Amino acid sequence: MLYTLIGNGNANKKEVLSSLASLFDAVGEDEDFWMIFVDGDQEMSDTYKDIVQWSIKNSVPFEYVTSDSGNLEIPEWTDKADYCHFVKSPTAFTVKLTRVRPQPDEERAVLILSDDLDNDEEVLSAIEKFIDLDIPVYDLGNQMVEITFEEVPEDETISTPLETPTADDFHINVQTPEEDIEFTREDLAELNMVELKAMVQSRGVVPRDLRSKESMIDALMGTVSDTPEEVVEEVLVQEPVQEYDTKSSTPVGRFYLVKIDADGKAEMRLLTAKQAALVY
Repeated sequence: MLYTLIGNGNANKKEVLSSLASLFDAVGEDEDFWMIFVDGDQEMSDTYKDIVQWSIKNSVPFEYVTSDSGNLEIPEWTDKADYCHFVKSPTAFTVKLTRVRPQPDEERAVLILSDDLDNDEEVLSAIEKFIDLDIPVYDLGNQMVEITFEEVPEDETISTPLETPTADDFHINVQTPEEDIEFTREDLAELNMVELKAMVQSRGVVPRDLRSKESMIDALMGTVSDTPEEVVEEVLVQEPVQEYDTKSSTPVGRFYLVKIDADGKAEMRLLTAKQAALVY
């Protein structure tokens, strides 16, 4: 199993070495575990150097790829490498080396060590090439998360910049006032006395009887007048007339029943002596 290390980040040393140890232990007895290290035009990070020292300590075979520009001093540990490659473009060369170097039936994978992967153009370019070659790529500094690229369909791409929403873009759901809500008699029947009284007061209607649920529902439905029932006052009026009792020769009065409505309308009805006796 070949693992190629690309990048020059400074990830947490303990986590990185722990991940490498797990990969090393997972290789079967009949398999090889070896690595390819890449050194570009910049000096290796401390974490990268720690990985190299871990490999030497655990007798892991490795090959070393570096620039032929001569700008960097060759590290002393390179004498432990199985082979050193001096090339013009170390990262691009490593992509080819990773593809062709292992045996036909041998598996390979790439480990990425980068502090700012989104802006590391050289590493991103290498990752894209590895993925095109169906070689899996893992983020060594991020718990071995596999790195993949997803192609966004053209119809889902954003062709115009996003605009800041304004207040007109939002619809605020304002609660409808109670008086604008239409109720059915069945709706009102489900309310209790306290709720009905509150509705009666808020709508300004006056039921016949606040103690009666049916009366309040009638008032809310508009099936009765908004004012109390008209009070009819009955007045018994006696009008003296020149009539006499045939037996006692004493005058008797003529009686009328007067009904006065709340609006002042009066109705007068003549009573017989017998009817008058009942109410007089």
